[in-house]
Amino acid sequence: MLLTKEQIKRITRGAVDIECDANGWYSFYRFDAAQRELYRSDRGWEDGYVKTFATSGVRFSLVTDSTAFAFDAHMTSGSSRRYAGFDLYVDGVMTDHRTIVHDGDKQERITFSLGMGKKTVEIYLPWSATTTLANITVDDGALIEATPRKKRMVSFGDSITQGYDAVYPSLSYIVRLADLMGVEVFDKGIGGEKFYPKLGQHREETAPDYVTVAYGTNDWNRFTKEEFESRSRDFIEGLSKAYPEAKIFVFTPIWREEYREERAAGPFFGISEHLHRVGEALPNVQVIEGFDLVPHLPEFYSDLRLHPNDMGFLLYAHNLYRKMMPLL
Repeated sequence: MLLTKEQIKRITRGAVDIECDANGWYSFYRFDAAQRELYRSDRGWEDGYVKTFATSGVRFSLVTDSTAFAFDAHMTSGSSRRYAGFDLYVDGVMTDHRTIVHDGDKQERITFSLGMGKKTVEIYLPWSATTTLANITVDDGALIEATPRKKRMVSFGDSITQGYDAVYPSLSYIVRLADLMGVEVFDKGIGGEKFYPKLGQHREETAPDYVTVAYGTNDWNRFTKEEFESRSRDFIEGLSKAYPEAKIFVFTPIWREEYREERAAGPFFGISEHLHRVGEALPNVQVIEGFDLVPHLPEFYSDLRLHPNDMGFLLYAHNLYRKMMPLL
């Protein structure tokens, strides 16, 4: 049974919009049109614009009695990585995973076996690729029920928030954190990103209950102290004004191997100290110290120095949730 556009919209989580082209290919957008245009027209950052189309944090979530769920997947560039992971969970247990290696353009039919009986199914799409889907099918006559979450979280950040370098998209820290919190997450992470005030000042149509912000490690490398302090303050103050009813959490940067060095913005811990000062002045902002939330060991990082691997991400999400719980 071919799913209709309305059915696909009902079971999709983490996309602000879904479009279907004349050939039946569905695109899932985590940034709204105005946000995407900021990257192209205001920033003139083509690589950042391309990354807005990656399907970070997007998933299907449904109750069904179908024995299979299948789709055609077309992967194109959505990051600097050339692999795309798909995860299947049945009743909360990961039961299948596919990694598709591509060179910026690949199409493949993916069929997941779901087993017998009625169950809750979640299928996580890649953080690393722009993924469009077509011919999304289940068994003829199968039950299709959506499983909405009541609360909504918007998460801004750099490559770590986008998901670099999770092998399993369901294990990126922001996805795990959202699942621990029981909220629907809209992942606005962009690899290489820094504090970008105009993005923070843009209010989306549907206001979130929670907002998370995780920049700073790239700013440390690329801005002067004055530039970083001005941009980060404008971004966070803009968010606070755009979403006065939301609880906003700012995460300071996690450990990185070269943290003892001094860069354009000064010492690494100066980033954290400034973000704490900004947060203390705003009533709906809480700053979470991130430096000790991932072990200070290369084994927990895919590149041994900066991007957590799946194990590092799991600990990051768990430790963040523990810090946030009393504040929720």
